[in-house]
Amino acid sequence: MIKPNRNLSTIFSFLVNRINLLKYSIATLHRTRICIFCQAETIDSKRICPGCLLDLRWNTHHCPICAEPSATDSNEVCGQCQSTRPPYDKIVAPLIYGFPIDICIQRFKYSGQRRYAAPFCELFSHSLAKPKKLEQEQTNKMRFRDSDHPQCMIAVPMTPSKRRQRHYNQSELLCQHLAKRFNIRYQNDIIIKSRDTAPQAGLKKTERIKNLKNSFAYVTTNTPKHVAIIDDVVTTGATAHTIALLLKE
Repeated sequence: MIKPNRNLSTIFSFLVNRINLLKYSIATLHRTRICIFCQAETIDSKRICPGCLLDLRWNTHHCPICAEPSATDSNEVCGQCQSTRPPYDKIVAPLIYGFPIDICIQRFKYSGQRRYAAPFCELFSHSLAKPKKLEQEQTNKMRFRDSDHPQCMIAVPMTPSKRRQRHYNQSELLCQHLAKRFNIRYQNDIIIKSRDTAPQAGLKKTERIKNLKNSFAYVTTNTPKHVAIIDDVVTTGATAHTIALLLKE
């Protein structure tokens, strides 16, 4: 096995990043968009090209409550949700966590690349438009069907220490973009995260819920009946479970 030259690898990576940055700068000057995934020029000022939209792993067949992928398009509630109904009404998860979305989310969360927030929201809108749940109005504002329209959106909060470490809350960025896109009120004064928790990776759902217990606090009485909780990734649904239970209580 040949050990690669670390210096050359670093320089090559640096050059690739600089070239991509230059392409984005040129595209901005010419008022065009380039695809966030393949760097090709897009149409209609979108941030994702049609080819990449087709190649993404869409979560088309899933449980209508927890969004867990299923093998058939039966739209039946999964066995877990039939056995124990979760406190949230439903999860909307348009994409399966796999290449290239997983890499982009990691860059978005840990590498300070906030530019992914807007494309992720485009993908969310696209997923709603596919089953015709979303309509285009004359004001260019998107909206859910009346029965699905939340009264406000909230982001999964971070503790102040975690926010200082990461410099921003990625869920909050997504929430702000989505609230503006769907013309829904954004509120950041409903819940807070009152204590840091151990990493959730590797834990089972029951362990994750136990880890999150008493980590969120309710801080206002001005809460609408229909709230959308925005997060970047759903693994077991433990975070949604904990926050939804707190809000409904």
